[in-house]
Amino acid sequence: MSRTYHRLYRTRLSRGGFRDQVRPVLIKKWEATYFNFNADRIKEIASAGQELGIELFVLDDGWLSG
Repeated sequence: MSRTYHRLYRTRLSRGGFRDQVRPVLIKKWEATYFNFNADRIKEIASAGQELGIELFVLDDGWLSG
C-alpha cells in the first residue's frame, strides 16, 4: 500500500526538478539557532554540515510571525 501511495504521489502530484531524482541532504540553520545567530555561527554550522556530507545549506531567517 505504501509503495502504491508513493508511486501515485510521485506520478500524479509531484512536480519540479526533483520529482524523479534523489533530493539533496540538507541542513536548515533555523532549528539550530532560531534568532540567535551571526556570521561566525552560520559558518560554524555550514562547516560542520560539510564534514557530515550535507549537500545543501538553507539559510532561513524565521519568516513566521506571531
